Amino acid sequence: MHHPAIYCRMFQNPFTEMPESCDKLPRRHPPWRALGDLLETDFVPFDATAAAPAKSVRLAYLLWAFLGLFGAHRLYLGCALSGAGMALISLISVPLIWSGLGLLGFVCTGTWMLADAVLIPGLAREANGGAV
Repeated sequence: MHHPAIYCRMFQNPFTEMPESCDKLPRRHPPWRALGDLLETDFVPFDATAAAPAKSVRLAYLLWAFLGLFGAHRLYLGCALSGAGMALISLISVPLIWSGLGLLGFVCTGTWMLADAVLIPGLAREANGGAV
């Protein structure tokens, strides 16, 4: 049975054995014990979302400029449902371009894309938790 990586709050580094320099760790617990057996105040499990990189407004605008009809900028900024909707409408419109239905699809996603030119900074702010 594998034990989860345990993190010392003092150094925020993973370790598999008790370090000598971390005085906040209890010496009575061997490192192979289950995390559930340890006190929550002594150990903190790794949180992959804590250090997520901030979403760039510049990159969002680049995606908007080159792949905006397919919603790539919305997918990048975490708006998965609306980004997938834009992509689906555009992909369905490609084979129907010579009919009025295909043209209507591109008009819809094109208008949506132009509206997103104003909305991208706000979407990036939301994706970054309120800070750009």
